[in-house]
Formats: sequence, structure tokens, C-alpha cells
Amino acid sequence: MPQQLITLFYVETLKLKRTSVVLMVFVLPLLVILFLLGLALKSQDVSLFTAENWQKWWMGVAALWSYFMLPLFIALISSAINGNEHKNEGWRLMLSLPVSLTGLYSAKCVLSALLTLLASLMLWFYGLLGAGALTLFGAPFDPTAGAILLFSVPSLWLASLPVLVIQHAISWRFGNIIIPLSVAVVATMGIVQIGSSEFWVYYPWSYMMMATLAGNDELRQQALVIAPALATALFWLSAQFAAINKRAG
Repeated sequence: MPQQLITLFYVETLKLKRTSVVLMVFVLPLLVILFLLGLALKSQDVSLFTAENWQKWWMGVAALWSYFMLPLFIALISSAINGNEHKNEGWRLMLSLPVSLTGLYSAKCVLSALLTLLASLMLWFYGLLGAGALTLFGAPFDPTAGAILLFSVPSLWLASLPVLVIQHAISWRFGNIIIPLSVAVVATMGIVQIGSSEFWVYYPWSYMMMATLAGNDELRQQALVIAPALATALFWLSAQFAAINKRAG
């Protein structure tokens, strides 16, 4: 099984050449930085930037990514990774091969998780470029050099896993990208309201914001404990149903 999983993962990476996934990994984080860069240049004189302003810049990057772009990114890449099988009758081919459907489901999910981590690292890199651009426009040097966001990347990634599993399961089941994307858009709308209430623990889309932007360490740690535990449970359940569904189909 481990060897088969590695082989399936390799096959899935080769399939990326037929999708827009790689483009999304590099472009969507860049859009976040470009938006915030334009906002910073428009809203104030960057030559007056202080240490507090730099902290707000990096927290703004993390906030926009975690409660808006990242959920949409996960929905898009999950749909793209599963889309080849849906539109090319790939499921019929895979069912005819001596491979485990659970292994295939796992390989696709692991690939989505790694691409999500890569996109978050690209966000940090583009954030550094954005900070450098602000310096060119007169802002004082940023002494943190992006450390705030860089240290938040592992937390962001762990907290995103339940959402990733949910979106992966939906994209595995439905070939129409409108369905997983609609789920992501509707879920994103509730992040700010539910994430700021006591009910955030029941709403996986709020974990990313809580893990990085919560007001105290206790809430951040709670999010980082709940997220991987819930992701593991959801993955196990969804993998069982995914295999049953495809065999029945």
C-alpha cells in the first residue's frame, strides 16, 4: 500500500500538466499581495510606516489569505485535481486497474495539501517582495522581514486541513466545479461572523483565522488541536464513502 500510494502520488503530479493548478499556486497568492500593496499605497504615506504599520501589513496579508483567498484556492485546486477523472472518464480507467480507490483518494488529497502549503509559502515570498516595493516607495525597512507571516504558515496549513478534506470529498463526488466552488464561496461568507463568536469550533472554515489571528494563545492552540483531529476523522470517513461511491457508480 505505501509503495502504491507513492506511485499514485507521482502519477497525480504528472497530471498537473493538464490543469491550471500550478498557475493558481503562483498567481492567487500574488493577487493578495498586489491588492494589499495597492491599498497601502493609496491609503497612507508609506514613508510614515512604523513597526506597528509593518505588523498590520503582515497580519493583513495573513487575514486576507486565511478568510478569503485560501478557502477559494482549496476549492479550485481540489476541483482541478479531481477534474481529469470526471471529464475524461478517468474513473472507468482507474477502476479497470489494480489500484486501491482509497489509495487514489489519499494521493489526490495529499497532493492538494502539499500544494496548499506551497501556495502559503509563495504568499510569504510575495509578501517579502511587496514589503520591498513599499521600501522603494519610501517606507522604512521592515525589521521583521516577514517573520510574522512565515511563522504563521505552519499554523495556517494545519488549520486548513479540515476544509481541504471537505472540498476534496465534494470534488471527488461531483464533476461540476460550480458545486465545490459554491460551497467555498458560501462558507467564506460566514467566516468573519461565525469566527468571532463562540460557535467557531463548529465551523472548520474559521479555524484558519483563529489559528493565526485569534486574540490569545489559548484560542490559537485550541484551533491547532481541533483542526488536525477533525481533518483525520473527516478524511477516514470520506475515504470510505468515496471508495463505496465509485464502486457503486
